[in-house]
Amino acid sequence: MKKIGLFLLLTQMLFAGNSIYNISVNGRGGGMGGVELAIPGDATGIFSNPANITTIHPHTFSGTLGASTSFTYVESGEGTQSPDFEVYPLGAFAYAYRLSDMPISFGFGIYPIVGAGASYSNFELGGGLEATLKSQFALIKAVPTMALHITENLSIGASFEVGYSTIESDNFSELAVIGGHKLEADAIAFGGKFGIFYQLFRTTLGVVYTTKMPVRFEGDFEEGDDKQDLEILGFEIPHVFELGIAHAITDNLTIGMDFSYYLWNDSFRELEFLRDNADNSVNPNPLVAPLDWRNQLSMAIGGEYVWGDHTFRLGYNYGENPAARISITPTLSPIIEHHVTIGYGINVGNWTFDFSYDFEIPNTKTSKNPAFLDADQTTSAHIAYVMIRYRFGGPQNDDSKTRTLF
Repeated sequence: MKKIGLFLLLTQMLFAGNSIYNISVNGRGGGMGGVELAIPGDATGIFSNPANITTIHPHTFSGTLGASTSFTYVESGEGTQSPDFEVYPLGAFAYAYRLSDMPISFGFGIYPIVGAGASYSNFELGGGLEATLKSQFALIKAVPTMALHITENLSIGASFEVGYSTIESDNFSELAVIGGHKLEADAIAFGGKFGIFYQLFRTTLGVVYTTKMPVRFEGDFEEGDDKQDLEILGFEIPHVFELGIAHAITDNLTIGMDFSYYLWNDSFRELEFLRDNADNSVNPNPLVAPLDWRNQLSMAIGGEYVWGDHTFRLGYNYGENPAARISITPTLSPIIEHHVTIGYGINVGNWTFDFSYDFEIPNTKTSKNPAFLDADQTTSAHIAYVMIRYRFGGPQNDDSKTRTLF
């Protein structure tokens, strides 16, 4: 039984969030349901399609601040379990520079691919016993980027991605199956992103491939009074294949659609928890936790309407839940599938201010995790962004100053 408790808590510590991927990390795409792959014109293309930075002003900067909060309510024989109210800060910035005498653009950005957590101060286990479940997980990427303007219509780009991830968790219960555990670990990982941007009259196309990013965590794990060195193996950010298309219906109205396919089944098969000095532990070493996630297709549709210096945005995003029900716990509930977003932007000289709100519609799944068997978990979330953009050095898409390879 103790083995089950450790397995459950380690897996929920690792993911500790209600959604692995953010649909967007900026105030523009965040208002259009995450539609970004074929949308030209600002430095945040570094995050979605590196080829897009060939369409910017000679110098473009963007900075984003955001906040997210999520709620997972658990319905079981013990009644309804409510999470603590937590707000998690988000932030990103990007800078891109288009050379005036060569068909090359450079950029650099830092953004969160996921950042979340969960906390239950009084999680009822039955028999008058309660547990405290607290966890936080974050993964950010730093991405130096280069793009090449091949022809008037075609650009390609690539990013080298450096990821840094942290896990912190503190869980306690008087119930022996759970007991007390504390974990702190971090990791550095590497990957890449490759993009194509093609424009034909009023229609633009974006194609992007993101490589798998293996993440090997190292840290400390405390089990009661026993402190152990811990490695977590098998955690991998998956391969992602993406296609986006956008069309400017008029000079003021643009709509777009993005499709993303995540190879979770190639990445989230199982996790291995290896403790270097766990001789006194009652748990096996290494401990293997099956995940069995499915591949996932997500779709986003959105648009923006420009009225003078004002821009209004709407969007919708759908992504089928990839998680097997055995891996769903109160602090691992990546079951949200539907997002509805709105956004607004205003231009003030060379400055643009963008605001977005993402409502993640509640979704309910039944957990098959041994500790929460047949418990219905309902998860929803809210994310808001404020982004500031500044551009200088010349007009965007000035053909007299834009160079191409051919």
